[in-house]
Amino acid sequence: MQSFNTDIIRQGSIQEVILKRDRAIELYYRAMALMAEAAEVAKDASQSRYASIRFDNTDFTGKQDYDKEKVRQSIDRDVWLYLLGLSGLKNLMDAEAYGEFRDQLEKDPPEVTLDTLTATFRDLGAQGDELFRRGLVNVFKKLNYRAYKTNDAFRIGKKIIVENVMGPFGGFSHWGHKREAISDLDRIFHILDKQEPVDHRGDAAGLVAEASHRKEYELETEYFRFRWFKNGNMHIWLLRPDLVTKANKLIAEHFGPTLRQAS
Repeated sequence: MQSFNTDIIRQGSIQEVILKRDRAIELYYRAMALMAEAAEVAKDASQSRYASIRFDNTDFTGKQDYDKEKVRQSIDRDVWLYLLGLSGLKNLMDAEAYGEFRDQLEKDPPEVTLDTLTATFRDLGAQGDELFRRGLVNVFKKLNYRAYKTNDAFRIGKKIIVENVMGPFGGFSHWGHKREAISDLDRIFHILDKQEPVDHRGDAAGLVAEASHRKEYELETEYFRFRWFKNGNMHIWLLRPDLVTKANKLIAEHFGPTLRQAS
């Protein structure tokens, strides 16, 4: 598997991002103070209790601390997600793990500092192999839960059958959920092959979607051959036995000695 380390983002580049983040927050706060001052002057000019101008439903004559925290949270969410991608650690996460990370940021994004970034990415880096193995297992369960519902049966072969992909009148009925899994599958095989994963617009899921729009029912990529049928099912052939072997080894490591003895 591809190697990831906790120093993948240079400290200098992190510090540069932090400086820009701090500057952005400073400018937003200064702008908010000016807007509050303008609101007060407008009230004096009109002898009104309230300033009539509102921006994004924000009352600049009050709630300053609350609004500043909203600004800080919004900027810090974007910075965390940017650096997660820059670090390469996002590639280790399946859609579920990435969704959990985003949900946590949505609820309470930690303040971006050198200490919090270093500690968080060091911890994620230490969990990197486990994150990748867990994501690998989750992807195959999402694609065909019935085939992999028990640990002892969890050994992938050269073909996967994915049910309920297409609706009765054509088109992908559950495509949002399945697309995430196929994108994860494509990402996993790129990493197993020590290649950089493809952007979602050009990954296997994106190519399948484009082919379906052209009313085609089959597609082959570097790692897979896809065929989908009017009964709603999709068949996926895994074209690289060497990568399947690597994947099965990681699955065995994830489940431990019980699976290794059973397989």
